[in-house]
Amino acid sequence: MREVLSAGLEARLYGRQGCPPLQFKLDKFFGSAWLAAMKIPEFKPSKRFVRGIKLPCLVGKVKNSEFSGIATRYIATTRRDPVCKIFLRVENLQKHSDWLQQTLKYLFKKNGLTDGVTKVLKGYMKTDAEADVEWVYEDFEEDERERVRDLGLAPYFRVSVIVVDEVERKVFVVGDTETEVFHEDDAGICFSKGRWRFDDWGRYAAKFSQQEEDEAREKLRRTWETIFPPPPKNTQVEDDGYLLFGVWRYNPKETAEARKQCGMPQDKIDSAFSKGTGLLTQAFYYAPTKYELLFSGYTAKKWIVERYERKGNWYEIQTESEGPWNRILWCDGDRLTAIGSEHVYTRVKNSYRKGKVLKRYSKW
Repeated sequence: MREVLSAGLEARLYGRQGCPPLQFKLDKFFGSAWLAAMKIPEFKPSKRFVRGIKLPCLVGKVKNSEFSGIATRYIATTRRDPVCKIFLRVENLQKHSDWLQQTLKYLFKKNGLTDGVTKVLKGYMKTDAEADVEWVYEDFEEDERERVRDLGLAPYFRVSVIVVDEVERKVFVVGDTETEVFHEDDAGICFSKGRWRFDDWGRYAAKFSQQEEDEAREKLRRTWETIFPPPPKNTQVEDDGYLLFGVWRYNPKETAEARKQCGMPQDKIDSAFSKGTGLLTQAFYYAPTKYELLFSGYTAKKWIVERYERKGNWYEIQTESEGPWNRILWCDGDRLTAIGSEHVYTRVKNSYRKGKVLKRYSKW
């Protein structure tokens, strides 16, 4: 019967007039089990996880028309059949665990995904008193609202991403509708511990982005240290900041050269000369009891220094409050950089510092 419900026939059934299609009447009474089970998609190894994050995984694709009861109304009215990407975060790329095999079978062959999404979306349309939430229907045409009340949101919901996470033992289904209903990037439908519910998809995906950023930052720090090396382990710590005292201005040429030596991409090297960031006028002024952040020579903010500690070419500044960025510096008297940063400063005459605070910086 699944073959009979082809995209073309569904489109004819989904006219603006008349009753809902037979498929949805059957879905309403029998769930999705009456349809022939879809096949488990084929998966291939990939170096990219969701949102382009570098993480080894398995990736597959499936069209929305292969899900029974999901996106059917959307496909019929738009004549589009969006492709959904499926990501498997696995512990072993070569071997599927029992949990993963059972979950894939439940989601696709037993139509568990369709039933779960449909159930959650129906709950989305109800209040605790089980009364229709009128705002749900506001973006639908008048003659379409009755269908939404009868069929729920599943026929209008197109799936864009599915994540099956073997490590955390959960499934995320992410999608959207043509209306404002469920139109939030951070919203997702989650299956975990045998239960379907809404969950924070944005938070789940963001932690992988944060992990990637942390790894990139650590890699940059290690590479940066090959150009601005740390002191030997047995170097004595001294109370000394004399070499820092004076004005250090951002140097785009030195920055570009350091980035080039680090093997950064060309666009990153070129951005050292960008005029839109304010970096070209940025400087720091260091004195025995304070240091200041300068723009165009004017003081933007200042900190009271309690102590300078020197260990070879590395300096740590202890202040009464947190300073900007990293307060551990590398300085050889000619160049200065913060450990873990991407910027290089060189010494300029003290006259560059005007000793005045502009009003726009006074509230910093």
